[in-house]
Amino acid sequence: MLRPAARSVWLRNSLTTSEGKLLIMTISKTKIVVAAATVLLLSSGAVVGYRALKPQPTKVVVVDSEAKINNPAEPLWRKKFNEVYGLQPGQTVKFVGEPMIPERQDYWNTQGTNGKNFPLPDRMFMVFAWNGNEAKWMLLGGGPNTLQYILLKGANLKGWQCDSSMPEDLSLPGDWVVRKGATTEEVMAGLAQVLSQKLGRPVHFEKRKVTADVIFARGPYHFVPLPGKPNNGVVELVGKEGKDQNITPYKRPMAISELLDMISTFAGKRVVDETGAGRTTIQCLDHGSYRDTALLIQNISKQTSIRLDHEPQEIEVWHMIDSAATRPAP
Repeated sequence: MLRPAARSVWLRNSLTTSEGKLLIMTISKTKIVVAAATVLLLSSGAVVGYRALKPQPTKVVVVDSEAKINNPAEPLWRKKFNEVYGLQPGQTVKFVGEPMIPERQDYWNTQGTNGKNFPLPDRMFMVFAWNGNEAKWMLLGGGPNTLQYILLKGANLKGWQCDSSMPEDLSLPGDWVVRKGATTEEVMAGLAQVLSQKLGRPVHFEKRKVTADVIFARGPYHFVPLPGKPNNGVVELVGKEGKDQNITPYKRPMAISELLDMISTFAGKRVVDETGAGRTTIQCLDHGSYRDTALLIQNISKQTSIRLDHEPQEIEVWHMIDSAATRPAP
C-alpha cells in the first residue's frame, strides 16, 4: 500500500462551470485542508486532489471543460506537436520531458476560453490520451510531476492498488502520453519501459495478491445530524475545523458511491459497497477542512448510518520490481 504520507486524497469533484475557473492550492506538511492539497484538473471538468508524497510548493491548476481540438485545416504547429507527442504503432506510453516545445502552448491555446493566452510554464505537466491521430489532454497539474500521476490517471489505479515499492515521488518533469483504450496492464508494461530508461536499470511491474484490511460499507442510509447541527438531511463533510482557515462551506449533491470513494482515498484502503444505495444522491455541505481525516470518515459514517466494517481480504496490488537486484525497487 502507499505510505500514509503518500496516499491519494479525494477532493472536490465537478466544481467547475462549463467556462471553468482558476484554483490555487498549496501543500501543508502536517495537515490537509482544501487549501492545502495538490489539486489536478481533468479534461471532463472534474477536479480531484491528491496528498503529495512530500511537502511541495504552491500548485496552480486551471479548471476547464472537455477539450475541443478538432481542426480540419491542420496548422503547422499541430504537425510538430503530433510528431513529438504522438505514439508509434505498438507504443502505449510516452514521456515528453523538458524543455517543452513551443507547440505545446499552441495546443493549449485551442483548449477553450481558459486555454487561450494562459501561459503554460514548463513546470506544469499534462497527461494526454493518443487516439491514433491526435493527443487529447486528460489532466493538467501545477507540478512538480511525479510518478503517482501517471499511475493514478494514465493507468487508472487507486491508491490502495499501489505497493510501497512504487517510487511515486520520483520526479519526472514533463508530460505523459498514453494510448486511448489501453488496459491497465498495457499501460504498466509501457511505463516500465520508460522508467527502465530513466532509472538506468531494468524494472518491471507485477500484480500480486496480498491480504489487506478492506472496508465493507454496510447498512441502509439514514440521516443523523452531528451534535449541534440541524436535522436538515445535509451531510457535513468536515474533520477538525480550524479557525485559521478562511474557507466558505458550499453545498452540493453527492452520490453515496462518491462518499465511499472519499473514504477509500482518505483511508488508503479498498472500500466495498454493500449498502445497495450507491446511486442514492444526498445533499452535502463541504467545509473543505480535512485536518483530521479519521474524524472526517467517522463523521460521514455517523451522519449516514452506514457501518464501516474492517475485514481482511485478498486483493491485487501492483509492485515495482528491480530486475537487476531481483527485489522490489526502493
